Amino acid sequence: MKKLLTITAVCLLALSACAKKPEETAEPQPASAEPTVEAEPVKYPPITALDEDGVKTLLKVYASVMDETFGAECDWNTPFKEDDVARYYEVKNFGNADELKEYLYTYVDEKLIEDTSFLNDFMVVDGKFCAVRGGRGYGYYGIDPTSFEMTGEDQAKVPFTLMGEPQEGSFAVIGFKETDGAWKVVSVQLPEGFN
Repeated sequence: MKKLLTITAVCLLALSACAKKPEETAEPQPASAEPTVEAEPVKYPPITALDEDGVKTLLKVYASVMDETFGAECDWNTPFKEDDVARYYEVKNFGNADELKEYLYTYVDEKLIEDTSFLNDFMVVDGKFCAVRGGRGYGYYGIDPTSFEMTGEDQAKVPFTLMGEPQEGSFAVIGFKETDGAWKVVSVQLPEGFN
């Protein structure tokens, strides 16, 4: 009988050891284990070098300021909506004015944007962010951002255009400045009679 009690006691001990909860037998995780978070890609990468590509990007953005599209991509042939006052074109590449400003301010000094019609050229219409076009002219004069000549370490001479056509012998002088490792357009001198 003693043998039977001893065997029963050993079996009960063995069964209780096997019946432990899974969390008790699981290996503990290190206290410092945190999920890895990937950095969000930069939406509008700043221009860190005033090389040919950097200058072309800055000039392209500033050309869109001059022609009053401000970098907005729209189907300019088909308005989203029209009324007696204006035509409204849905902006495809920005969801709101803050996104558009973030893009512009990455490449162009805020003061140059404030001196334009930017605030009047965009609004939300029926829940869609739209470019507004009224009766005034748009893009009357501008620059050709694909062609330029550096005339100093931080300025370029760029062909001036009227109604999209280059004006022979007419140039705009665009000044750049580096702040916190990023270059921006900070000054513009148009040909005589257009300032």
